[in-house]
Amino acid sequence: MEEAAQVEVYGKLELLDGLVIAAYILLSIGLGVMFAKRGQKDTEAYYVGGRGMPWWLIGISICAACFAADTPLWIGEIVYKRGLEGTWNFWCTAIGFSFYVFVIAPLWRRSHIITDLEFLELRYSGNAAKWLRAFNSVYFSLFFSVVMMGVSTLSITTIMQATTGLPKEICVVIVMFGALIYCSISGLWGIASADFMQFFVAFIGSAILAGFSLFAVGGPEKLVEFLHNDTAWPGRQLNIMPGFGAAGGLPLLTVFYIFFMRWFDNASIGAYVSQKLFAARSTKQATYAAMLHSLLYWSIVPFPWIITILAARMYMPDMEVGKEAYPRMAMAVLPVGLKGVLVASLLAAFMSTYAALLSWGSSYAINDFYRRFLVKNKGPKHYVRVGQLYMLPMAIISAYIAYKAESIFNLLTYLFMVPSAIYTVFLVRWLWWRVNAWAEIAALLSGVFFVVLIYLFRKEWLLPENVEACMGKTFITIIVGSLIVWLIVMFLTPAVDKEKLDAFVKRVNPPGFWGPVRRRVGMQSPIGLGGILYGWFLMLMAIFGPLIGLIKLFFGEPILGACALAIGILGIVLAVRRAQSMNEDGIIGQVGNDPVKEEVFDGEG
Repeated sequence: MEEAAQVEVYGKLELLDGLVIAAYILLSIGLGVMFAKRGQKDTEAYYVGGRGMPWWLIGISICAACFAADTPLWIGEIVYKRGLEGTWNFWCTAIGFSFYVFVIAPLWRRSHIITDLEFLELRYSGNAAKWLRAFNSVYFSLFFSVVMMGVSTLSITTIMQATTGLPKEICVVIVMFGALIYCSISGLWGIASADFMQFFVAFIGSAILAGFSLFAVGGPEKLVEFLHNDTAWPGRQLNIMPGFGAAGGLPLLTVFYIFFMRWFDNASIGAYVSQKLFAARSTKQATYAAMLHSLLYWSIVPFPWIITILAARMYMPDMEVGKEAYPRMAMAVLPVGLKGVLVASLLAAFMSTYAALLSWGSSYAINDFYRRFLVKNKGPKHYVRVGQLYMLPMAIISAYIAYKAESIFNLLTYLFMVPSAIYTVFLVRWLWWRVNAWAEIAALLSGVFFVVLIYLFRKEWLLPENVEACMGKTFITIIVGSLIVWLIVMFLTPAVDKEKLDAFVKRVNPPGFWGPVRRRVGMQSPIGLGGILYGWFLMLMAIFGPLIGLIKLFFGEPILGACALAIGILGIVLAVRRAQSMNEDGIIGQVGNDPVKEEVFDGEG
């Protein structure tokens, strides 16, 4: 998000608002203190909750961690620019997570590891696996997670400045220490418990603001009438599907990228999402948690944001910066007390994301670098203490980034461009025995190469005013180019040792092209192609049916809305039924005519 040198103050909070915010911060810290003892036993207790968390707590915790304070701001920017269709930059990732729920989430839990980087030496052999793990632990714990914490801090700091009038440095210190205290002392149990509370605070706050915003513009019918007549927009304000080619539409390559490539990352996502799935009591419960997160985060959570942002278009017609819509509406339409609730809800969104990044980065630094390469034989409490201490410099550096930054838009663009090169190999490594560590290394290096190439020869693609329009060109170049590179490197380098592959399949039992390995170990595929596609289709119904149905019902298309909602409810029922058919190891039994035991992927690869 970009920040002007002088932040405009949209309004002032009263004493009652301040008391609400203070009460929320104290409650978050109190939850951390309550669970402090439970997280101190060892690193497994501290980072993955002793693998004893219920599915509903994990699902809501993941949702809260993904529900960042800056999300309604950048969604405001794209919705203000091109209407509802702009929200596909957010919704498209649900396509990948629909695949993830029944295929990848069970595999993460069956791996029985503490961090997803530990997976590298579980899946690959040789020095390449060891050094790939070392490099990733340093990169993500020292750079990526810290920069993302800085972005999150900058976002909430900007909001606090605009709503309280406090100096930037004071806002940075308040939000940093509030999240740092409860996260560092309690471990994952304290984080997840605070997340549970924070999710409902954040969602209720956004729903209250949406209600007051609607009242301020005269209700849904008045709002719809205004949007249909608003000539300043491209003319597709309430269209859900993106247009291209016409005035204001997206280029065809960008639409193609959004629907067919951007979701790759969420189809195999690790990081703090997998860290919380590791904490589930069983593989079946990890699947339930992933399902709950997907239904809440994409179908329900964005709806109040969208209503507020569209209402701002009518209520404040002179406003030109879309990212200001959400906080400005809060200060304009909410009464005293509820303004405090709204700021507390944004703090909740920030703190849940910040805590997830803090715990995730620390787990990489301690489990995947410090204990793996530097200090190997200390007691379990030693590693917990070092992990807690490491969180302090992470927080301080991220706070410094937030304090000094005026615009980190370009930094964020590059930050996510390079990782996009490894999305395909991250997914395929679960499904094909032939993928090796050299393929991942090649994908990562080729990402750097193609970003530099674009910078040297197509710099105009990276200009802030062109980023959205050129998104397709940029990311298709990186993803397709890196795919070609890592496939070539994979075939030119030795396969993973047979002993390593055999042990991996015995532990995880992944689907896909594992025929030679399965024949050696005498195991069958846990799910066939029909089962994979069936589960993926059910989750697409379950997520996008309610999403489209609620929007269409609200904005005056009741028949289409009711049909979409009915499809969504059917998808949810069938998806839950499918999850219930799992045993505790996440293996799916026969469901109706679903041929989940077919050996359709048992080729040589």
